[in-house]
Amino acid sequence: MTEPYQPKLNWQPMWPDLVCEHTGGPVQMYCAKVAGRQAAAIRKEIAGQRAGIWEWSGCYAYHFNRVKCDLRDRGVEPTARLAVQRAEEYFFALMASPLRPPVPVLIDNEWDPDNNRK
Repeated sequence: MTEPYQPKLNWQPMWPDLVCEHTGGPVQMYCAKVAGRQAAAIRKEIAGQRAGIWEWSGCYAYHFNRVKCDLRDRGVEPTARLAVQRAEEYFFALMASPLRPPVPVLIDNEWDPDNNRK
């Protein structure tokens, strides 16, 4: 059996004090930030036909010089862990693209492709 995916980014609640009117609990929306800028986000659908499904979206294009690519930048998954995995896979693939100019933020992690860019 394979190990479950371990997130590489630090995921935090988007609005920790916001209460969901449907459940009475916290709103299930999380984002990962890099250098203070949103890199990816996930949220759980609470009602309707997609209730229980987790939606993910890739990084905010402006901050990370998103390049035109054929990668899906959003989707749905049955669990939060899978949604995080898909969002991070998109983010890291985007960051590694040779078409993307250097990012205007310092990421400074071992996976940072800009560590080797000039």
